[in-house]
Amino acid sequence: MGKLIKYYSISNLNLRILSTLFLIIPLIFIAWYSYLGSIIILFLVSYISTKELINNKTIITNVISGIMSGFIAISPFVFYQIFNSSIYFENFIFYFITIIIMTNIFIPIIFNYKNIISNNYYKFIIPILLPSIFIIYGAMILIENKNIFLLLIILTALNDSSGYVIGKIFGRHALSKKISPKKTVEGSLGGIIVTSFVGIIIFKLKISPLYLDSINIFYLIFTIILLSIFGQIGDLFFSKIKRINKIKDFGNILPGHGGLLDRIDSSLFIFWLGYFMLLNWIKS
Repeated sequence: MGKLIKYYSISNLNLRILSTLFLIIPLIFIAWYSYLGSIIILFLVSYISTKELINNKTIITNVISGIMSGFIAISPFVFYQIFNSSIYFENFIFYFITIIIMTNIFIPIIFNYKNIISNNYYKFIIPILLPSIFIIYGAMILIENKNIFLLLIILTALNDSSGYVIGKIFGRHALSKKISPKKTVEGSLGGIIVTSFVGIIIFKLKISPLYLDSINIFYLIFTIILLSIFGQIGDLFFSKIKRINKIKDFGNILPGHGGLLDRIDSSLFIFWLGYFMLLNWIKS
């Protein structure tokens, strides 16, 4: 029995690694070489994520909601390229509105306000706004500095994968038994340490294509640690949604992970924080 469990764990790990590489490598290539390809990718990510969040099984509802989410996600490209407007960038009103929206999304889910969560309006609008609002920040990062965008993608993959592996090997204490009992304190700390170490090498090693000389090393360490923590909070937040909906995964599109949203949940939170803590620091 022990051998079977060990074999299953290794096989599942291999699937997770292959699925991650299958996503990350093409994404890095497309983001680096194709502006239009990046727009299409972000549209599809938001579209699929919304469809995975929707409880309603009506095809037309899924498609319309997914399309609305996709266009919201890529709206920075539309305003920036077509209308030559940076309306989203350095705009306090936009930041304030998105924070209000996110607060109204988070609080009912975190505290499990069933009367709000079960409301039909909430169930319709949340799957549209939840992924797209976060992806807007990813789009703005990609427009202004694709190196930062690629770094955040790499850090997310490192955070998730290293946390999973270290948790499997050394995990003894559950991080949150009620929300995600398989996640461990040891895995969480291991993910933070590995992500911070590799992130510093990527950003401060002169031979790295993502090398940045302008950023303070201590601020960088602090930011990467915070990004890693935020990524794990994002993971737990979406695990909470799965608990509320009584599902194991959001889908089955990615072997070893489940749905697309199971793979990118931490990225969404990292995009938001990365925009303010990395991109704005470098710009200043």
